[in-house]
Amino acid sequence: MSLKNIIILCLSIALAFGQQGQAVTCLTSDCFIDCGSPSNSEWINVVGGCAIQDCSAVGSLSFVLDPFCQSCPQGGKSNIYANAQQTGCQASPVGGTLKQACQSSSNCSACPKIPVGFNWSPNSDGTTCSVQSCNAQQYPVSGLTDAFCASCVQSKGQVWANFDGSLCVIASASCSRKTGWTDFDCKVCNNGITGHTTLLYATADRTACSATPSPGKNVQCQDSYSTCYKCGTVNGFDWNANADQKNCNVINCNAAPLPKAGVTDQFCASCPGDGKGNTQIWANAEGSACVASTQSCSSQSGWTDSNCAACYGTAQGANQYATLDKAGCSNQQNQQSINGSDNENGNNPVLNSSLLVFSIFTLFLSLI
Repeated sequence: MSLKNIIILCLSIALAFGQQGQAVTCLTSDCFIDCGSPSNSEWINVVGGCAIQDCSAVGSLSFVLDPFCQSCPQGGKSNIYANAQQTGCQASPVGGTLKQACQSSSNCSACPKIPVGFNWSPNSDGTTCSVQSCNAQQYPVSGLTDAFCASCVQSKGQVWANFDGSLCVIASASCSRKTGWTDFDCKVCNNGITGHTTLLYATADRTACSATPSPGKNVQCQDSYSTCYKCGTVNGFDWNANADQKNCNVINCNAAPLPKAGVTDQFCASCPGDGKGNTQIWANAEGSACVASTQSCSSQSGWTDSNCAACYGTAQGANQYATLDKAGCSNQQNQQSINGSDNENGNNPVLNSSLLVFSIFTLFLSLI
């Protein structure tokens, strides 16, 4: 066979098999799972790892990761990283947005653990590190961490790793926390897990997740129609009308975070406490929390400074002082309260004057 025929044969073979991409290393030899989308082509196993079977057939790109761009750079040989939209290749990686203060001697060895296949990169500030490329591999189904999820998953909410590190989820706080649990977060942090799916309710003290809800105490607010309408409506919570035709109770005190308004005395009586050991039984003046007042914040008499502070807060300008007639609260401390404080501190002017006269008289007697 002549040299010309050999060249023609080689070209024919090349055309038949397309333009095979460069060999790249993914997390495992399962190229399709770990290397990301091959777009309109295919991943194949080759010596040295995985490769795109035909770079000329990839078409419009979607869901591609760094391994694809390293095998078949698009728009130039230096474009070996997937862009943020995963629809093309570019020359620089899409680094994580979260900066961790864990850089030491220009390395990131002290940084939190992140999934295998992803790396920390030192930032130029000399103190922080970021995930080098969030598109380095397909996200694994285990080993995800809070630091990785917060850095690489773009969301309007706070992103955390779920209970077993198999999924990044949007919750109000870390799934590894010990306080502040709600049913919503328990459900979210169990998302994607088969072994923990029964732990969907926050415990009564909100320190963990449980298989059963935390019902509220009975409150006499059931009406003649056997409904709990008089108990008030608190967004995110539901009432249960008891068979005694008198009482209602909140079905689950941890069903949701307390709203910014609408909390009622009846709700606080059914679900007393703030998750910190305090028994708080009245709604504050603006209906945004349950507070440790000795009477309702809607009372018309019997007010004290401590109850006013509990109901209205202690911020500057707040109605934190009881009025002189104790019929309400004011942002001005009344004179009686001031005198009371002076008396407690030994600053009563009448008493001090009497003591002074007595001291002078005693001194005069001692000189006679």
